[in-house]
Amino acid sequence: PLVAAWLPAYNASRISPLQALRVAGHVDESRWVRRGWTYGPAVVGVSYAMINWVPVRREMAYPVGAASVFALMLGATLCVPLVAGALERLFRPLFVLLYGQPGWLGSANVERAKGRTTLTVAALMVSIAMIVGIAGMTSSFRQEIQTWVETALGGDLYVRSPVRMRLDLVGRIASMAGVAAVSPSRFTGARYVSPQGTISEDTLFISIDPVTYPQVATFQFENTVGDMASCMARLAQGDAVLIGTTVADRYNLKQGDRIRLDTGRGQHDFEVAGILVDFTGQGLVVYGSYADLRRYFGLNDADRLIVKLKPGASLDEVKNRITEEVGKSRHLQVETSATFRARLLDLTAQAFSLFDVLALIGIIIAALGVINTMLMNVLERQRELGALRSLGMTRAQVRGMILAEAGTMGLIGGVFGLSFGLVLAQTFVIAMRAINGYVLQYVLPLTALGVGALIAILVSQGAALYPALKAARVHIIEAIKHE
Repeated sequence: PLVAAWLPAYNASRISPLQALRVAGHVDESRWVRRGWTYGPAVVGVSYAMINWVPVRREMAYPVGAASVFALMLGATLCVPLVAGALERLFRPLFVLLYGQPGWLGSANVERAKGRTTLTVAALMVSIAMIVGIAGMTSSFRQEIQTWVETALGGDLYVRSPVRMRLDLVGRIASMAGVAAVSPSRFTGARYVSPQGTISEDTLFISIDPVTYPQVATFQFENTVGDMASCMARLAQGDAVLIGTTVADRYNLKQGDRIRLDTGRGQHDFEVAGILVDFTGQGLVVYGSYADLRRYFGLNDADRLIVKLKPGASLDEVKNRITEEVGKSRHLQVETSATFRARLLDLTAQAFSLFDVLALIGIIIAALGVINTMLMNVLERQRELGALRSLGMTRAQVRGMILAEAGTMGLIGGVFGLSFGLVLAQTFVIAMRAINGYVLQYVLPLTALGVGALIAILVSQGAALYPALKAARVHIIEAIKHE
């Protein structure tokens, strides 16, 4: 509150006593334009450069990025007075079409209080920009997760158990009718060791069988020379791993480098045979062979079996067969890969839905800003409204004038919000790579753009409805005598 009140307090301190005693104090609205030309484009340019082109250390990526986004929104706010007039004239015919000549008056009123209009437009801009920016990030994330789910999570059935499974199950299930291949995998913890000997955070070590895994699933490689067959061949030779893009980015590793891991039997160096996109364990994942699992971790069991069926085999029949022959005695859980993928995508959607709450809060704040601005305008223009009513303007025309003024602010805020929302979306994608190492392809949030434009109109019109009704109920005689 103290920070927000600083500018009004500063403006109040500059009003002379004689000016304050007049019926209406004079406010120099042109200063908003002067400040916009002085600071707006410069702040936008510097903050955009900081986000996209200026390299920073990983530990400083988040604070610098957050400060740059804040500066970008501040610069955009300062740019509002520079183009508000041109945008108002562009949108004016629309409100004349909707509300007639009162729409012309209402739209033109936007430029009468540039400071108040700028702050209201800024609130709308931030809320819409957050909607578009968050939607752009989540759309990019969902597409990458969808691709990863469809490629890396292969097979037709998943076999799991509350306890570790012995590897003899692989042969028993593989020999069943309708089964083409079975591949085990085992999850265990390992820790990255820096060249200086510092032990870092936990990394998920997933052991696979380089021979059977390509028969049931595949990998989505990134910055890797060679195909999956060559990577699996190198993995089978031992002392080699495949690392996720997050691990590669965080520790500045590339194919052919050595990575040291602290295992259950000490520290060992592994060659990076390939880099892949993987969201398991928040991307901090390393894939190794079962031979290395036995050699360096002293483990030889499985957490999951991936089953691939033969062409034409019945999914339900094979699932029931596994359950009846070995599942009940071993307490196995057999699930179709389609069900597993659907559940994973549903959990992802639920996690991303939390971001919608942030957007909703922004919309509420923007609506309150519109209500406050329009109520202030109605209060200040009591005599004007009374005069217009005395000259024959109807209550409906007064309502139309107020709604047109709010609608113009809404559209101006929508233009700024959609434009800077696209910048925010790209910024969030870049930030995910810089902070977490996720390699995301930017996806244009077309749906969010349409929703944002619709919200700009609906919020401004809905929020201005009460001020419009209040203005239409102004008593002509009392309003004319109002000071």
